[in-house]
Amino acid sequence: MLKIRTTQLKGKEVGGAIRLINDLLLMGIDVRRVVTSRGTRAVSAGDFLIDEKIPGIRGYAKKVAAESGFKILSSTTTGFDSYPRIRAPIVGIYCGAGVSPSCLLGLVDVLNEMGFAMLSFVNSETLSESLENLDAIIFPGGDSTEIVLSVGMENARAIRIFVEKGGSFIGICAGAFMGMNSKSGRLGPDDEEYRKIQGEIGAIEGEVLNDLAQVPPAPMWSFKKFDDIYRVYPYEGPFRFKVRTSKHPISLAVPKKITLWMEGPAISLMDAEAKSVVEFDSAIDTSVYGIKKEMVKRMFSSFSALVTKKVGKGNYIVSSAHIDSPRYPEGWLILANSLFHATFDSALVSLPPPSAPLSPRQSALFAASIMDQSEELSRSLQRLRRSILALLPLVTSASLRLGQDMSDVLSSLLQLPKICDRISENMVSILDEEVKLERLKYSLTMGPISSSRDAHELDYLTTVISRITSEKDRMLATAGRAMPALTMISLKLEKDSAELFTKTTKGEPTGLFEQTAVLIREFVGDKCFYVPWYDGKRGIIELEGRNKSEGIIPPLLGICMKTEHIRRILKLTRYIAVC
Repeated sequence: MLKIRTTQLKGKEVGGAIRLINDLLLMGIDVRRVVTSRGTRAVSAGDFLIDEKIPGIRGYAKKVAAESGFKILSSTTTGFDSYPRIRAPIVGIYCGAGVSPSCLLGLVDVLNEMGFAMLSFVNSETLSESLENLDAIIFPGGDSTEIVLSVGMENARAIRIFVEKGGSFIGICAGAFMGMNSKSGRLGPDDEEYRKIQGEIGAIEGEVLNDLAQVPPAPMWSFKKFDDIYRVYPYEGPFRFKVRTSKHPISLAVPKKITLWMEGPAISLMDAEAKSVVEFDSAIDTSVYGIKKEMVKRMFSSFSALVTKKVGKGNYIVSSAHIDSPRYPEGWLILANSLFHATFDSALVSLPPPSAPLSPRQSALFAASIMDQSEELSRSLQRLRRSILALLPLVTSASLRLGQDMSDVLSSLLQLPKICDRISENMVSILDEEVKLERLKYSLTMGPISSSRDAHELDYLTTVISRITSEKDRMLATAGRAMPALTMISLKLEKDSAELFTKTTKGEPTGLFEQTAVLIREFVGDKCFYVPWYDGKRGIIELEGRNKSEGIIPPLLGICMKTEHIRRILKLTRYIAVC
């Protein structure tokens, strides 16, 4: 068997190693995880063990390891079947109202780097029905109060049931606030609806040190105010953290000291059933403070940054630090561990039945649509960014909160055209690989090797090719219809934003708050509502007559991830067949 020793991985080597594991899992290769070494030096806690019964696996693993800078080792340890089996996890990502577009893009970028391909983008309308098919649900950074309100009570109950049945709740930054249950009740705004939903979702008892009853006696710039609560962000940048234990499944093989980006809650844990896995250690030269440094040292010098708790058969994992930051890969292994842990010795995934195969003409038409609309959408998004940029000063002067949201939208609009370009590049590669795959299929079934090739290997390869062909057809049909629709949404937003700018500059009544909130929601997705707490107002402004929008970002990310996955698996299949 083969072995990857994760304790030896550094920086972005983690991404290459975990991506290899995920690709092999998606190819049906048996992979095990060592949780304890059992007194033998042959394996260490955190090692991945790979079955290499299929001849091409060793060659491919060595190739990926050489490209990514880590080592593949041979292992003679016995008892392979006694270690927990893992599988490619099915991961839900909440992308409803309140989630930051830039945080969402960063999370998906990191998951893609690590090869987690089975992703489901869910919002408030699809969350409950999606949970039963997931291993884990991730709530990314953003605004926790808006996320909680967008989730709603029905979904909150569904989340708790999902965890109790064995699922994992992973909250990062704003998502970490959601997983907490404050003993004092001082968590977020004094709003009855918010408190009920938060109380249903939150499972880890403790206090969030960020929420204060009064302004601290020191200069500060990073805070929000809801009613009588000041939510202070003392840290905003890279800081050092210490890992309290390397024996927990979430911290397997993670170094004792790591650097992570910090913006979330400072947690004072008061739950005997929960475990503090990662804690704050110290600042570094590039650290940034939201409050005067001396005050931070007095009020926030010691706190938990990542906490986990067993609830029923599942787990709550809350991380105030960004274990999903593209810039700080030392947190990636924690995120990967959390996702794989949700699959330990669980049943294999039941893949959807093969769809009706596309004819060559249908396949060509859908591929042409995807590539053409990727280019058109890229151009439209660049024009949309110019319109939003012109609106930003007007919106910010009227509402600091909506101005922050608009800035976040602008940040994501810098990245989305690049994602469109990646989709086009992936499609070119898929079409190229498709030709090679057809030749491979012919040689497996018609050539003279069919009589001498090992029957097990032949059966394995033909099964994989059939499955990946079905996946490709399903992707082409879905993306081929979705891309024109996304382009139409972008073109409409271009028009709406330009009209809003013209009317506002002319002094015409526009309902700037509501119209801006609608623009943001139609771009990002989910419900249309506006929470004006940060502008010194109370309550929730519901935008009547507006349907929920899927937005542009989640569907586009889904298409990009799927094309990326199919491109990699096609190449992997071809490589294994000839190695």
